[in-house]
Amino acid sequence: MLSKSLATLSLSLILFSNASGIEVSIQPLDGKSLRLSLKPSDKIDDLKTEIENSQNIKADDQLLYFEHQLLDNFKTLNDYKIVEGSTVLLFVTSPEDNDGDNWENETEDLFDSSKEDPFSVPKHQIKIKSSGPGKVIVMFPGEKGSFYSLERSRNLVGWFAPRILLIGNGKTFQFSHSISDGTFFWRARKI
Repeated sequence: MLSKSLATLSLSLILFSNASGIEVSIQPLDGKSLRLSLKPSDKIDDLKTEIENSQNIKADDQLLYFEHQLLDNFKTLNDYKIVEGSTVLLFVTSPEDNDGDNWENETEDLFDSSKEDPFSVPKHQIKIKSSGPGKVIVMFPGEKGSFYSLERSRNLVGWFAPRILLIGNGKTFQFSHSISDGTFFWRARKI
């Protein structure tokens, strides 16, 4: 009889704790973490409304991920096993950035990244294309907030940086170069 009472008491405590609020951390890609109190039965759409009300980010512009899984608006926190202390990642989309990862769609297309997957990022590489007679364009992706030095060399030993410092903004850096100056090796160093 005692064990049946303990089992009932345990079940009651579990149900009671699930009925109360839980605190969830929302981590935007380029901002400081936000903590919200929610119920496990709240839908993801309710969470987006809370974020919209506190951060002024439209619910339609939010992509929420938990454990690398995109959260469906009509499922609940409980459906995803989001519990007290869990962290949900927030990506904010725009017409130039479909997946909210701070890389413009055009840069993601050019450097082999998915513009629909915020965990896919452009490859750090240089691409060179012809831009008419005697000219080429040297291109590489610049991660938002990162610093770069674009350098060139004739022999891969001595490197020269024609530009002082470049600050990434999620776009493609593009520099025109005259091939009449000679042939060069190029590198983009993240500083």
